[in-house]
Parts: sequence; structure tokens; C-alpha cells
Amino acid sequence: MATVVCGSYERFVFGYRLDGLSGSSGGKSGGGGGGGSPSIVRSFTTDAHLTQCKSVAAQGGFIASGGADDLIRVWHHNPDGGLADLGTLSGHEGTVSCMAFHGPSAALEPTRLVSGGVDGTLIIWSVGQWDNLKTLKAHRGGVHALSVHKSGAVAMSAGADAHIAMWDMKKGRVAHKVKMKTKPELLEFTPSGSAYANVAGSRLTVTSAESGAMMGVFDAPARIMCMTQAGNDNL
Repeated sequence: MATVVCGSYERFVFGYRLDGLSGSSGGKSGGGGGGGSPSIVRSFTTDAHLTQCKSVAAQGGFIASGGADDLIRVWHHNPDGGLADLGTLSGHEGTVSCMAFHGPSAALEPTRLVSGGVDGTLIIWSVGQWDNLKTLKAHRGGVHALSVHKSGAVAMSAGADAHIAMWDMKKGRVAHKVKMKTKPELLEFTPSGSAYANVAGSRLTVTSAESGAMMGVFDAPARIMCMTQAGNDNL
């Protein structure tokens, strides 16, 4: 069984249970195949925000949603299917545009939540206590996307200032920053963490996280609205 979490412009956050997917083991699912007849059933609906839900994140049973009301809502999706409300986080002065959980393993409970907002900041939250551990001034004009390396030691963010920033999570400061020709809108480390993919307009680019060398480019026929990765670094 796996669970897909999504937010809507009508304030709500929805959870859907996927059954019959070979190799799925809970958490946020990206697909799969195999025997049986896959099925999808809505498992919960919650009135999460005062206005639009703009971002969601899920890992190890924890779920977070960010809204245009400047707030983050957090829950725990229990094994019995119940949804426990863990409260509301306030720290951003603007829409919470992107979020990511991270911890020692994607299969385990996360230890940190990182959120980015149109106020241009990244906030690092502790999972469980939900304390604001660090607020980082990231991008002028707002943060568009963020991704945390599987080690938890490094994170990346993309902003309205057309920069991609690499963050040292232990020291809480920028390790490297590069300006792009077009404002990056989507950003994600590859599963191995050796590279990252970013989207600007209709172009997807894969770049080495170590050397900064371009590894591949894909031009779509129209603007790319979303992306996800599956299997390994080759897909």
C-alpha cells in the first residue's frame, strides 16, 4: 500500500490510498507496476488552510501542507488510516511555496522539515517539537523550489532571482550560488544525490552536483509544469 497526498486551490488536502502496486511500502508514492489490479481510494480529506494550498510534503507518515495564508499545517497519517492533527507552524511572511521532509532514510521518520516561501526565506523545522531551528535568507523575490540531499547535509533552492543556491545545512549558510539564464521553477536531486534536475520554462537540465557540469538537456514542446523521478538516475 502507498499513499498519495495532494493539495487544492479550494483549501483542502486530500489523501489517496493506492493498493496493488508491487514494491510500494508506504509514504509518498511515485508509481510502480506489477501484478494485481491497482486501485485508488480516497482515505482522507481535511480543510487545511484559509485560502489556497500551495505545497505539500510527506515522509514516514508525516504530512505537511503550505498555504497562501502563510501557514504550514502538519499531521501524522497513522497505520490504521487515521489522520492526527499535529498543529500549525507560523514563520513565513507570505505564501509557503515549497517544502521537503528529510531524515536518515526515506523509509524512516524524518527529523527535519524545510520550507520555502515567497518572502524569500528558507526555514528549517524540527520534526516532533516543530521548533524553528533556523531561518535563512535565500532568494530575492521568493523561493520557487527546494530539494534536500539524501544525506541531509546539503540542500538546494531555486528562486525568483534566477539563482540556484547550494546550502550547507550543518552551518546554515550558502556554500555555492549560480545564476541561470532563465528563472528556475522546479528543482530536485536525483535519487543517488550525485546530480540534480531543474526546470526553467520548457527545458529540463540535469547537472552534476559535484562538478557543476551539465549532464543532459531535455526540451519539451511546451512549458513543464511538474516533474518527478522514478527507478534510478536514468529515469
